[in-house]
Amino acid sequence: MQEIFLKIKKSIGQANRQTASSANSNQIKQEKAAAKIKFRRNLFFWILLALVLVEAGAIAYILILKPASRYQPLIPADAVSTIYFNYSGLNDLANSLVNKQSAWPPFVSLAQNLADFFNRADIKASDIKPLFEDQMAFVFLPSLNDSAKWILMATQKISDNQFKLQMDQIEKKLKQNFNLTQEIYRQITITEVKPLNQNYRRFYLAYLKNLFIFSNDTSVAKNIIDKILR
Repeated sequence: MQEIFLKIKKSIGQANRQTASSANSNQIKQEKAAAKIKFRRNLFFWILLALVLVEAGAIAYILILKPASRYQPLIPADAVSTIYFNYSGLNDLANSLVNKQSAWPPFVSLAQNLADFFNRADIKASDIKPLFEDQMAFVFLPSLNDSAKWILMATQKISDNQFKLQMDQIEKKLKQNFNLTQEIYRQITITEVKPLNQNYRRFYLAYLKNLFIFSNDTSVAKNIIDKILR
């Protein structure tokens, strides 16, 4: 008897179901791949956003919460000009400002007066530099009788005992060519440095809470003391 081979084809419905199942599987894979890509993009976005927020917060802290300099809160409201500088570069700064053709006359006069004062007092840079932090502040205020008022502020670097010993040595030098008188203001000693030649300008110095102030006007010095103590 002759064998008969039958080939049974799948029904159209079954074939369609398998095709649809395969299509769905591919779609699911594509959706999963797209979801992964979207997740990575979102993750990158949030990381980038976090970094931006952290950096923005740091900048805000520096510019808003933390003063640019510890002297900034002490600057009088009527200050005409404020110069923050490093003591190590003071000579170069002064020479640069004085030698410019457009140099500000009050600054030129001040530089000359201070140079004369330190020469008379026999005080050298080597006497001052060990006492203070490098950054200092110089503030000019509205002129009084055509003479600019100013104040220099510096931060004490060494211990109180060492500072007092060094200042005692400086005062001994000052007494050789100047009269020193003291005034107590809010329990702070303000020393008036008055030259033996009465025509020479007077200076005022005081120190409190690790801050040293040096001015040509006692009212300016007292104003800074008020700000420090408030």
